[in-house]
Amino acid sequence: MRIPLQKGGICFRVPCHCSSLLSYSRRYRRNVIAVLLCAALFSLSLQLIFPMPAYAATLTLDLDSGMVFTVITITGSGFPGSTGGVVWFDNNDNGVKDSLEPYKNITTTSGGDIPSGVTLTVPKVPGGLYQVLADIPDGSPVEASADFTVVPGLSLGPDSGVAGTIISFSNSGGFAASTAGYLWFDTDKDSVMDDDETKKSVTTLSNGAFSSTTKLTVPDVDPGIYPVCADIPTGSPVEASANFTVLPIAAMSLNPSSGNYCTEITITGSSFAADTAGWVWFDTDGDRVRDAGEPQAAVTTTAGGELPSGVTLTVPMVEPNTTYSVRADIPVGSPVEGSANFKTTYTTVLLTVTKYDPYGAVLSQTTVDYEYMEASMPVQGSTTLHRYHQGPTFDSSSFDDLWDPGEMENIDSRDYGRALGTDVKDLCNLVGGAAPGDAIKVKASDNFFKWFDYEDIYNPEPEQGKLVVCWYNEDFGGYVPGYDTGMRLVFFAETQNPEGKYVFGDWDMHETMPASRWHYYYDGNFWPSSSGLSVQTVYNIEIYQPNLVSCDASGNPKDSFAPEETVYVKGLGLSGNTDYKVWIQGEPVLLYTLDALDRNSGNPFVLNTGNDPSSTQETVSTDGNGDFGPTAIWTVPSAASASDYDIVADNQASGTTGRYDAADKIDNPGWAGFSVTAAEYISFTAVDYGNDGILFGSLDPGMNDRPADGQPGQGTITLTVGEETNVDVAIQLKGDDFTGPATIDVSSVKYDDDSDPAGAANLTDSYVTWYTVTQPLSGDDVREVYHWISIPGGKVAGTYTSTFYYQAVKSP
Repeated sequence: MRIPLQKGGICFRVPCHCSSLLSYSRRYRRNVIAVLLCAALFSLSLQLIFPMPAYAATLTLDLDSGMVFTVITITGSGFPGSTGGVVWFDNNDNGVKDSLEPYKNITTTSGGDIPSGVTLTVPKVPGGLYQVLADIPDGSPVEASADFTVVPGLSLGPDSGVAGTIISFSNSGGFAASTAGYLWFDTDKDSVMDDDETKKSVTTLSNGAFSSTTKLTVPDVDPGIYPVCADIPTGSPVEASANFTVLPIAAMSLNPSSGNYCTEITITGSSFAADTAGWVWFDTDGDRVRDAGEPQAAVTTTAGGELPSGVTLTVPMVEPNTTYSVRADIPVGSPVEGSANFKTTYTTVLLTVTKYDPYGAVLSQTTVDYEYMEASMPVQGSTTLHRYHQGPTFDSSSFDDLWDPGEMENIDSRDYGRALGTDVKDLCNLVGGAAPGDAIKVKASDNFFKWFDYEDIYNPEPEQGKLVVCWYNEDFGGYVPGYDTGMRLVFFAETQNPEGKYVFGDWDMHETMPASRWHYYYDGNFWPSSSGLSVQTVYNIEIYQPNLVSCDASGNPKDSFAPEETVYVKGLGLSGNTDYKVWIQGEPVLLYTLDALDRNSGNPFVLNTGNDPSSTQETVSTDGNGDFGPTAIWTVPSAASASDYDIVADNQASGTTGRYDAADKIDNPGWAGFSVTAAEYISFTAVDYGNDGILFGSLDPGMNDRPADGQPGQGTITLTVGEETNVDVAIQLKGDDFTGPATIDVSSVKYDDDSDPAGAANLTDSYVTWYTVTQPLSGDDVREVYHWISIPGGKVAGTYTSTFYYQAVKSP
């Protein structure tokens, strides 16, 4: 008989058992008009009777044509003396000074002349004939005008420089409004736009000018003077051109020409202007402008036009694996006369830690270098202990050959040396830390990356060990950047292989991490390889909060559910106003399916309704923010076994329906993980031989190790832990002292699981754990109990009885 017990254990006693306006009338308006008209006629009559003085005002421009931004000097005479008024450029030819038209308020001289020095700047207007007007005295009518023709023109900024100089056209204009055409650098100077010439298609604005973003890059041509042409509209003739002078590039060299943060560069150069002051600088932002925060040095060239000796710059905190320019501006002012490239290496000496919310917004960010890590954070590792990962076994004959649980194949090739570094957990804590459900991306300077879960970082199993970003290695160059694969992610496993090496092996990866995080080496086949998780040149650590969160009905996060509880899920930061179907899948969700040997078969992972314990996929709709509220997705059955699950939201508007793919816009971390915790359950039985108690028979004092009934053919008691037991259990036993005509101490009885009393243990009067049965069970665990008794000398004859107890309790 099997007797189950929840939340506890089972005891058998032998022979018994227990156990979250006015308006006017039309007529009145006519009267007003009549009165005004009479007044006008009367005024005219008065003017005829009493003539006013007559003026013959004239307006003169120093230029009668030019491009936009031309400065016009204005003179004039014949106006009333010492009288105020205004002159302006009439953009829209309406004879009225409008608010946006260039103007000058003036007062004429006593002789009626416009004072000297009056100028106007031609505004950005399409080409054509315009008037400059003078209203002196101020008020109708306009007393004088002069014509000015705006012609298309190019203004280059700058108008000289070396190859690669970027030309802007901010002060150009006078072209037809809202018209398409081309700008080009006329390399062969023939006023024809050839296919191989640097060109840019443009459309003018409504004022006949170019957008402020219009740029053209000087091509790699010999020093000389070249036209920059504008053909707007397209077709002969060329409407405008301006000359650009290509200057010789001064020779510059850097030593070294590659390196990393804090590298000191020695700079040499020649062919500059002689005995001339200027600057050299590290152009961090690549804008060809010497900014205040960029490393720079003031220099004066020699009589031979060379840079003086000893000019150095130190590489600032910049991106690895990136090309930057060191530039020279001698003499100061556009253009840049010389430059040379500096390439930062893949090796990293600092990293940036960033924490994001579910919408991708930065919550916190910091950058630290290896010196800070060593001085201010706990240092992990040893300069005497080598750390190993494992490469592919390249043997697929069996599961064990593929995964190599013994951790002996392809180990030495993954000897990552005696390394020191900083725990990824400590680095995450610099920005507020991660939380259960978060995923952490460790990314290299070449953008290679690997994902890890919160548990991998914060609660690593001994076989995996801490994830450590290593910045020093006794065997590979010391500190970074000498340690040229640093900063490197190394797993500090705490267990050893049979050779005593501390290895994070392929099997360790299999056992401690979900399959979605395993790494494979591909050579036409997929081979598991833990070494692929050892990210080199780490540059970014990024903490992402999940887009899907398992929760209760009120939206409070919850990741563990007992039988008969309902699992809810809420969404954050998914695609806005989009329908999704929600799936539950057995943990883990993979982007690819695996074959029988846990190798990637290359087939995209299809979401399987049969793998969804709820058998139904709920439809949810996100709001404009990409959110949806708590949605019930499964009520856990009362008999559910303990297991882990993932929740996946499958975008019904993009990607492939029913498939977990990148088009769903749910990358890592995209799923919610939750677990079902079944009630603790122990199944335990004890059956005695013959079902009549434990019998030792008739014995004489002084007899030793006399067996109980049933022996040696079988044990006196059979103990069975049923396979339905879902916790580890400890099997314990004890006995009472024998009573009768006298007392016999229970320690006179021995017990064991075989028929030989040698090495058997003595029974005690308090429970002692004999053995432990651990999960998982593939069947019943059955043990036989053998007993022997020794009768001390001097005991009197009679019947003696005792009670033996056997119990199964949850193992600590």
